Amino acid sequence: WGLETEFERSVNKFAPKAKDYPKLEGGLIRLFKRQFRQFGLPSPGENDFMEWLAVMRHYGAPTRILDWTYSFYPALFFAVEEAKAESAVWALDTKWTDRQCKEKYPTEWKLVETDGSDPNARCFKTFKEVFLAKKSFVINMNSYNQNQRLVIQQGTFLCPGNIEASFEENLLALADGKSLDSNVVKYVITGDAEERREILKRLHRMNMNRATLFPGLDGFAQSLKTRILFPQLLLPDPKWQSWLEKKR
Repeated sequence: WGLETEFERSVNKFAPKAKDYPKLEGGLIRLFKRQFRQFGLPSPGENDFMEWLAVMRHYGAPTRILDWTYSFYPALFFAVEEAKAESAVWALDTKWTDRQCKEKYPTEWKLVETDGSDPNARCFKTFKEVFLAKKSFVINMNSYNQNQRLVIQQGTFLCPGNIEASFEENLLALADGKSLDSNVVKYVITGDAEERREILKRLHRMNMNRATLFPGLDGFAQSLKTRILFPQLLLPDPKWQSWLEKKR
């Protein structure tokens, strides 16, 4: 995959018209909010759209935001974990995106910058003025309240300004159509299966696996897939096996 949001993949799959995307996004958020409370979980503020988008992504719903991390190692783990050929990790200079947004859209930037009036876009009015004005840009955003997984994975989100355009089109708009080479880097990871296994082994020794990145029973259970990389820890010790057979 290139740099695509889950919302982008979903609408491309079912091929609605781009002009309908803002209404579709609003409908998805509205439906999620209406159904969310029945699960007995803490809810974001009614109009805190950025936090609602973060919660939606947490549970796998299609949104305009794209998951990123400040740490290379979780990114590498997710790139390699289920890869069957070459994979890649993308790196983006968010200082550059901040500078470009500030220069091109000073009014919108002033609303959501760190020292702005609403840095986490906690008010719908801010979200509407910045992200529903159909202005093409990409900005580093996060919700004010962060869940456990987001903290552990050192996660953050990149949010495109114009949902009718693709994420990459929003990004290119900051460069005025010029090359992104100096601000976006793609690290291609080998397609060799043995080398991928070695990468996962080393990441595991750094405590980088599903059990740590997704705390809870589901993460632990999923982490057992990569534990197979260490058969010596799973297969019975010959001495123990011999003792067990004698006991029988």
